Amino acid sequence: MQDNHIENIDAIENLLKEKFGELYNWTMPVIRKTVGPFSPAVFAAFEARRIELIDACRNVLEENESPDLTDPIQPESDDLEIRTIGWENLLRSEITKLHRDTPGWVSGGFGHPDYEADFEYWGQMARYKLDEALVLSVGVEPRHFSEKSLNEIAKRVDQNRLYPSLEYLAKRREQFRRKFPTGYNGWLQISPKDLKAWFDEISLDVHVDFYAQLEERFPKVMANSKIRAC
Repeated sequence: MQDNHIENIDAIENLLKEKFGELYNWTMPVIRKTVGPFSPAVFAAFEARRIELIDACRNVLEENESPDLTDPIQPESDDLEIRTIGWENLLRSEITKLHRDTPGWVSGGFGHPDYEADFEYWGQMARYKLDEALVLSVGVEPRHFSEKSLNEIAKRVDQNRLYPSLEYLAKRREQFRRKFPTGYNGWLQISPKDLKAWFDEISLDVHVDFYAQLEERFPKVMANSKIRAC
């Protein structure tokens, strides 16, 4: 009896995995407040909806004495085929929308642990490309934002179609571009010393770990110079 119960549980979970795909194992990230917008509730709301839909489908399967009979592969009777079609259609539009609404890693802010920069490595650099300095200032590994992707973000900044964090990044990029102009062959590279001096001059909100690397190399020379670090 116990073995049958375990088999039913396994059958139910297998059907749920098939129905929800990658959403079945989606894990809510734990992000921390760093620089810019911080909206962890975006992930919490998505997780609540995900669990709600999975539980609703699970309840339907648990109401059947033999949940494995809803397996959509080669139904053996008309009744089974009807039940199979019903299972396939159950909450289909809601699940499709859930897939479409899966929040991107940056939707809650820049503090996602999987995208954090290697601050020690970048802190030792002799010079930075403009977009590298930009992305490091919010604490993210530069490879996660290509020049092409940043250009696309900049084009959409006034269309109300961006996460708040990306809109924040686009506006900060404009600040960087106006401070560090282009040369004959493109954007001039920025020295760590000049970058930190500018951070101090305008009290720019900079990721605490990136700023610490620059501060170690180039301590403040002005007593009244302040920096807001997060």
